[in-house]
Amino acid sequence: MNDTHPETAELFLKLIKTKSNEERLIMGCSMFGTAKQIVRDSIIAKEPQISDAELNKMIFKRFYGHGL
Repeated sequence: MNDTHPETAELFLKLIKTKSNEERLIMGCSMFGTAKQIVRDSIIAKEPQISDAELNKMIFKRFYGHGL
């Protein structure tokens, strides 16, 4: 699915290309960290008493479980 207007997509690509490789890497790491926090919060909301070990397992499965 792509619901982004072509002009907006082109502008975004131009902006990304102005970033250094380091800046793009930092952006990617930040986005992954945000995604991980969202997943973590959703698991805790469903299972508030979950242990840290089980939480880590569930986060791992949520991100990488399809390839297991």
